[in-house]
Amino acid sequence: MGVDVVERMMVIAIIGIVLAIAIPQCQLYRLRSKAHLVQKDIEAIVVAEDRYFKRHQKYVAVLPDQSADSSRAQGFNELGWEPESLPGNCHFAVVVAQKTFTVEAICDLDEDGDTAVFGYVRPAPGMTEGLSGPTGQCMGAGVYNPETEEYDLNVAGPCDPDSGKKKY
Repeated sequence: MGVDVVERMMVIAIIGIVLAIAIPQCQLYRLRSKAHLVQKDIEAIVVAEDRYFKRHQKYVAVLPDQSADSSRAQGFNELGWEPESLPGNCHFAVVVAQKTFTVEAICDLDEDGDTAVFGYVRPAPGMTEGLSGPTGQCMGAGVYNPETEEYDLNVAGPCDPDSGKKKY
């Protein structure tokens, strides 16, 4: 016996439903992966800054670069850092003052024009607040922790609740 038109339509409908569920989940997974890579790049910058500080007793400031590859921004070569990957459209920068620094990454991970801001805030020893990021989007209080809804220091993460919860 052959397969009739109704059975074929049922198979096509089931495949359509599965795809309607799977495709958005795959896109969400990709965005989460890109956000994780940005945070890993920030952690690598922190390690490079710490290494540089041990040798030279100062941190390296890096101005925000709006070029396609912000690893070419002046200062990253001096640090010896370049991104593992540059997911989406990310621009990294570092602001410093004596024994404190803040790293900031502004990224358009899904290339839709909406940016997310990730960062890391290292306060000076004995201080409870660090520097605001170079663009002012990362506050000196730290990065946003969506689990506690508070701001944390000395950890890479989203700079604000919207960047932390946006689409990923």
